[in-house]
Amino acid sequence: MSRIAFIGLGRMGDPMSGFLIDGGHELAVFDLDDRAVARVVAKGATAAGSAGEAAVGAEFVITSLPDPPVVEAVYLGEDGLVAKAEPGAVLIDTSTSSPSLARRISQAAAERGASAIDAPVSGGPMGAEAGTLAVMVGGSDVDYEKAVPVLELFGKTIRHMGGPGAGQVTKLTNNLLAGCYMASISEAVAVASREGIDPNKLFEVLSNGTGNSRVLHTRYPVPGVLPETPASNDWKPLFPVDLAAKDLDLALAVADELGIDLPMTSTARSRYRLVQDQGDGGLDYSAVARLLGQEAKAS
Repeated sequence: MSRIAFIGLGRMGDPMSGFLIDGGHELAVFDLDDRAVARVVAKGATAAGSAGEAAVGAEFVITSLPDPPVVEAVYLGEDGLVAKAEPGAVLIDTSTSSPSLARRISQAAAERGASAIDAPVSGGPMGAEAGTLAVMVGGSDVDYEKAVPVLELFGKTIRHMGGPGAGQVTKLTNNLLAGCYMASISEAVAVASREGIDPNKLFEVLSNGTGNSRVLHTRYPVPGVLPETPASNDWKPLFPVDLAAKDLDLALAVADELGIDLPMTSTARSRYRLVQDQGDGGLDYSAVARLLGQEAKAS
């Protein structure tokens, strides 16, 4: 049994932390939302007064945070995780963040006598609740091996992608594809809808053809075709537009650093920005389809 600190108990962190408790580990948790903390404490965790306090005495520190500015503040702040980390502790960031920031955190942790890996996850809230997340890890071989027994408690596919930052690069390529797929699916469905094609038949054909993708199955943007999709549930977010836009921004920033032009990604990002401009950034990212007037429900 290990003592683990977990910071960030949102839609991903809540179920992930639960698997750590079920695995027999001692868990200290922190989140700005007291209700989120109370839910996890009810499962057997102990509440900490701050992220740094949670890290004191912990062998592993895991974070699930919304964006790079928060990740930087939590890790590198004056009383942050790096400052409070125990020598030999492994810091694991499962957030989707910046590769360059992941490398800075790794260096700062090493100077403290601890270690840090970037381990962003894919699979969304459903994957987190099922314990079937894909985990892409950036860090040293030694630190990866230390972290695997912990990551296996909430991850099904765990891959070591390279040194510090490699996990974040991998996650950004994944979300780049998802963001572009969703924007393209929206356009395809809009064309078919205007031509009077039955959306149920269209889904059947697309899902058995070269247009098939996981995004198609989880985000088909026609209400009523698939009952579990956001489109059939008032666009309730599994992955909000705000996060999709943020991740495309991160991917474009990495590409800019590398001198690579990503015109398709830039166009997709602009579509999500339009949704945000309409005040709908909290909806699921499949709501990008609404820009094309695709509101018809399946019969």
